[in-house]
Amino acid sequence: MLLSACGSIGPSGLAALARLDPLNSPAGSLAVAISVPENLLLSDGDAALTLAFSPHDKAQAAPVSTTLPLTIRTGADAPLARSAGRKVYVLGLSVGDAARFRRTQATIRSLRENAVHGQGSLQVSVTGGCLIRPLGEALPVATCLRPDPSAAFIPLTRETDLFDVLNTTEARALRARLGSC
Repeated sequence: MLLSACGSIGPSGLAALARLDPLNSPAGSLAVAISVPENLLLSDGDAALTLAFSPHDKAQAAPVSTTLPLTIRTGADAPLARSAGRKVYVLGLSVGDAARFRRTQATIRSLRENAVHGQGSLQVSVTGGCLIRPLGEALPVATCLRPDPSAAFIPLTRETDLFDVLNTTEARALRARLGSC
């Protein structure tokens, strides 16, 4: 089940996800929606966007990866209305980080144009925040991406307990960063 704040993935959503082209999406216009429990407050830098490419043949080229902090876009429309107990943040890249993202896009496009085959990835992560009341055992998070202002938000991840997908050390470190507000 997908988190209601990002909608469900129907046939048109799956088609939109298949058409998503992170290498040619305008970096300055990318918007990320993150749904978290309402007692977790996010600020600028508490979430990040990673664009990466790992060549199958490491002798052919080195892996490329950039992780950039996301900033909250005030006044931005969330994909859907907030559901009970959830808060949806809409975030994007700063001007400087959008330029770094564009350079990474260009590097990966160049590798692909030169017949370097590999695996690309686009990842949204929650890396911090503060709590207005205790969190409990789980940290359910869902993410959506809007590749440009004329497009709809595309669900990237279903509601998932972030603590379950992190290894024990990473989960412990994230819990430590989630202090009281």
